[in-house]
Amino acid sequence: MSPSNPRISIVIPTYNRPTEVVKAVRAIQAQNFSAWELVIVNNGCTDDTEAVLSELSAGDARIRIETIPRTRATAARNYGIRCTKPTSEFVMLHDDDDWLFPGVLEKLLRKADERPDAVLTYGMALNCDDSGASDETLETAFAARRLAIAESGRVHWLKPDADDTFGNVAIWSPIATFAQVLMRRSALEQNGLLIDNFGIADDWDFWIRMSMLGPFARLNELVLYRRFIASNTSNNHALMAPSVLSIRHSLKFGRGLTPAQRRVASIANAVSPYLFLIWAQRALSRGDIRVGVQLIVTCAKEVTKVQLAWRRLDRDRTFVERYASTVEPGDTGFAIR
Repeated sequence: MSPSNPRISIVIPTYNRPTEVVKAVRAIQAQNFSAWELVIVNNGCTDDTEAVLSELSAGDARIRIETIPRTRATAARNYGIRCTKPTSEFVMLHDDDDWLFPGVLEKLLRKADERPDAVLTYGMALNCDDSGASDETLETAFAARRLAIAESGRVHWLKPDADDTFGNVAIWSPIATFAQVLMRRSALEQNGLLIDNFGIADDWDFWIRMSMLGPFARLNELVLYRRFIASNTSNNHALMAPSVLSIRHSLKFGRGLTPAQRRVASIANAVSPYLFLIWAQRALSRGDIRVGVQLIVTCAKEVTKVQLAWRRLDRDRTFVERYASTVEPGDTGFAIR
């Protein structure tokens, strides 16, 4: 298949990470599936990244570079999506410092072809250092265990290879990062692009909306090396807390949920602090007493904080509308150049 007719469109926004983005691109080029296009968004780089990107694209007709002024990550991803070919069947968003396991594109595509009802297919991400070294396994990776809520209200654990639905995505996202996911373009067009008004948890809002369209098919194996650094913005709990709260509030009052979904969302808001106890148990089991105790304390604080926040927010139901009013229409609509 020629670059003009790819099955998969991949988007990588990058900013001043020339070494990392080369590693990400090389891992894509090494895949045994080759019918892809890659749009790399130069997000206002100020170092030698531009020269590195030019060299990458010069040697592979499937790679295109789009340069934009420095902007937020969400806006850069949305820009990249709009630059992809509208004829591709699937879209993958990819961070510039992660890289794929060998053979992953073929495996994800095979799973997607087997599950035409699924809006997306995803595998597991391995948190690792720059070399790919990690003490995680498939059984301990992010979202290896998932709580879910049935329409009846019953809270239960999902089997490792079970589909994800609104019933568990509303509790917490089972997806650690974008590049572990192969999205069906038709579902992406129906869902719309990322909304940049929920802070650093805007990807969770995106997956919630996707889960309202259909199931997520899970490939229960490791597919992505996720370069994990403790100082990353996504690990900043001070920034994450208000972002998560705004999404939970929008679940409580917005989105046009069905009565069954609204019930599930209410239970999810109550169940979510329990996740801190799960993480605490994992920390204690590996002998990390300090982190385990911190997570137990955080759980208690979360329960108290959420209850107080609901009381405050219940008196101010324009909260979500104020957030929505800050979103530019061009950042939420799906339009391809």
